[in-house]
Amino acid sequence: MSSAALSSAESTDAASPAQSGPGWAASAPPGAWPRGTLQLTTLLALAEPPGVRQRLAELHRRQPRPQGAELLAELHPLAVQVVHGTGLAMAAAAGLELGEMLQFADPQAAQATVRGHHAQLRRLDRIWGGAPLLAIEALEEVRLRWPGPMVGSGLVLRGGVRAAGMAVPAAALPLPLGLELELEAGAVVLLRRDLVGTLLEAAREAGLAVAPVIADAAGALSVVETAAGRLELRGLTAELHGRKVRLTAAEALALRLLMEQGGRPVARGALGGNVEHVVLNLRNKLGDGLIATIYGLGYALESAG
Repeated sequence: MSSAALSSAESTDAASPAQSGPGWAASAPPGAWPRGTLQLTTLLALAEPPGVRQRLAELHRRQPRPQGAELLAELHPLAVQVVHGTGLAMAAAAGLELGEMLQFADPQAAQATVRGHHAQLRRLDRIWGGAPLLAIEALEEVRLRWPGPMVGSGLVLRGGVRAAGMAVPAAALPLPLGLELELEAGAVVLLRRDLVGTLLEAAREAGLAVAPVIADAAGALSVVETAAGRLELRGLTAELHGRKVRLTAAEALALRLLMEQGGRPVARGALGGNVEHVVLNLRNKLGDGLIATIYGLGYALESAG
């Protein structure tokens, strides 16, 4: 990612309520989006699904540029898609249900602690308007591929932590997009940004209702035609040939990434930790002829064509 893009991501985190008020909107050029909308669209544009960026570019070029309720109707499904993907990545790392992760990150909730199979998450309220803080305590080995849509930073408080395979001292920890973070059992890391919470806060500032975004993200439907038939994925439930299969958060995240690529290979590292085990489980649950191994490249869905 370019330094300019990173600068844009940093600037969204520092936006103050005064900057998004009527005074700013009144001084903006005709047709310009208000500050809250720009904050949300900047975060969404940094997300990994390329379709989100393409849709935002189309909205930006449209004349006249959509405003008000029309714009919110366009932004809602994009926010749902990114919140769904980011929440699923965090849920998989902690061993939580997707709905639990999204409710935990709801900006209207107070301090909270939630215990998953792999880690315990402790949410800390903002201090003097700063970025949201999230403490992760690993109950067993935890692996998280930093999913975006922004760079983050953290602090190793206790235990063994590795980033991109390198040991991290008890100090500041930069978290670029796609970083593979590994926490040994007992390790504690303080994250400066709760990714899902920051997205939801930006959505609220833009005027979107947070509760429907959470509800739709928890049950977001992805559909793709494969060589094995029509594959649907909603939350942690996949359906193929009319047969519904319950997935773990890690399996659902890997399957969603494969579906987004539409038959193009996905690198092994992009599918998270213990990828062989995850893919084997998906093949056992969904049957052969769905996920192909592309030697030297990774995995891909067998396309319908």
